[in-house]
Amino acid sequence: GPLVLGYMGTFTHDADLLMVLEALREVLRKRSGAVEFHLVGGIGQAGTLQAFADLPLRILSVQRRDAEYPRFVAWMIRHLHFDVGLAPLEDNGFTRCKSDLKFLDYAALGIPGIYSRVAPYEKSVRHLETGYLAENTAEAWRDGLERLLDDGALRQAMAAAAQQNVFSTRSL
Repeated sequence: GPLVLGYMGTFTHDADLLMVLEALREVLRKRSGAVEFHLVGGIGQAGTLQAFADLPLRILSVQRRDAEYPRFVAWMIRHLHFDVGLAPLEDNGFTRCKSDLKFLDYAALGIPGIYSRVAPYEKSVRHLETGYLAENTAEAWRDGLERLLDDGALRQAMAAAAQQNVFSTRSL
């Protein structure tokens, strides 16, 4: 089947997703039929979802009973089949105080990720080793998407290194 680019997050990430929309649109159109985008949460505004309407998008719904984090982890294990996980994050005072939870989740699941080059991820992601760090520009995100979609060996190596790193240094 097609390769899957995926994003998961709470319904507060409209601006983060819109920041990478141009890159996603370009890559998904160029690779029509070969790549699709899966979305778990992330969008809280109907208008934002409309911006994604013409793209190969699959929305994965989480039942309310599975929304609390311990149950959500079990849900992720069963339902997330991303070839590349996306973690765009605007660079502002609020986001500089956030954690690198998406890195921990993607890495633990064996999913290679592209992360915004911002404080939460700069501290934990080693570029091209445990993840791909992209500047918050359409060009940088497009380059990251293209590179990871084109290079299965790099995706596998990054996923393995990230998973090993998280299990050996970030878990009990």
